[in-house]
Amino acid sequence: MKVSVIGQGYVGLPLAIAATQAGHTVAGIDNEQNLIKKLQSGKTTIGDLTDLQIATAIASGRYMPTDDFESVATSEVILICVPTPLDTKKKPDLSFLLGALNSIAENMQPGTLIINESTVSPGTTRGLIKETLDKAGIPYELAYSPER
Repeated sequence: MKVSVIGQGYVGLPLAIAATQAGHTVAGIDNEQNLIKKLQSGKTTIGDLTDLQIATAIASGRYMPTDDFESVATSEVILICVPTPLDTKKKPDLSFLLGALNSIAENMQPGTLIINESTVSPGTTRGLIKETLDKAGIPYELAYSPER
């Protein structure tokens, strides 16, 4: 199965590596180019994974760190794992999520399963996420995986 994991931080990177180890082909997407370069060189960016795990996943040919959303077009499953930090008013900053959603909508194929792993408040999946993806006019499946 082809999977895209958007966000290669403390949630997305372990998910991407686990999916790779399970035999799936994974594009690990992140817009932070220095992070992508480090991953491409086989170096971990978080304490939960070792350099060997990253290098092994890349060497298998099943894990490809990238800043390009084109892989979304061939993915059957897309996991969204982008940060939602609090802004100065202590409200979630959804700009990373909105950017990811717009890039997904531009590239997704019909029937794709899109799973939000990012921390969002109740109603965001049926609201912002669904409304943004619906603009693509392509049928898809939508789910969320709440942390709490």
